[in-house]
Amino acid sequence: MERKMNKRLARELDVWKRLDHKNVVKLIGTVSDFGPYDSMVCPWLEQGSVSKYMERRGDILSMTDRLQLLCEVADGLNYLHENLIVHGDLTGSNILIDDEGKAKLCDFGLSSIVVEFCGTSSLTSCIGGAVRWADASLYTLSADDSDEAAQEPPALTPRSDIYSFGSVTLEILSGRIPYFYLRSDAQVVIEIHRGNKPRRPTNQFVTDAQWGFIQRCWAANAEERPDSVEVVRAIKAGAAPCELGVPAAYT
Repeated sequence: MERKMNKRLARELDVWKRLDHKNVVKLIGTVSDFGPYDSMVCPWLEQGSVSKYMERRGDILSMTDRLQLLCEVADGLNYLHENLIVHGDLTGSNILIDDEGKAKLCDFGLSSIVVEFCGTSSLTSCIGGAVRWADASLYTLSADDSDEAAQEPPALTPRSDIYSFGSVTLEILSGRIPYFYLRSDAQVVIEIHRGNKPRRPTNQFVTDAQWGFIQRCWAANAEERPDSVEVVRAIKAGAAPCELGVPAAYT
């Protein structure tokens, strides 16, 4: 099992090393002897993740700044999808900010390996930290099948990434992680099983048009979600989530 996982990881890292995009963290190489698996070598980005960035600067970021970050995330995600890569773990922690304040995606493609080797029974613990952003369908496996081994691990798809993009949109616009009012991820899982999405912030932070866009990304039927090309076009053309105009609080 370990040998198989190592080979799969090596393939994913080889793909990553060939990528070249301004909104994707560059993989410089790998090193061994730091554990059972190869370790990644990437540029150090002092600003850290977008989640930490929002905690530090959320009070002073304008709506234009926030939408610019979303445009950069969308560009990076679209580049991955054009190269047939599913990120699989798009969260505020896996979007880094460089010294110029630009967003860069990292740690993509690795969650599919985790899910594959952990299996359905360990899904929540494998990607538990991402539950606030992840496609809700990953956590709503059929309860009618008592034989968990008979259930295939849920597929991570480009449309799963779009769901997560909706969650990232909520985080960047509001400055708070999804389900911020719930202390533990276990409570979030319960809410998801009840069919409850994150609460909408006030209009001061998320306008009707922005909220409508987020809802499209969260559509229960994955085919009803926009693809990455539509997301990029919508943002850059001033449509959802940007057709709203800029709330006065952010101008």
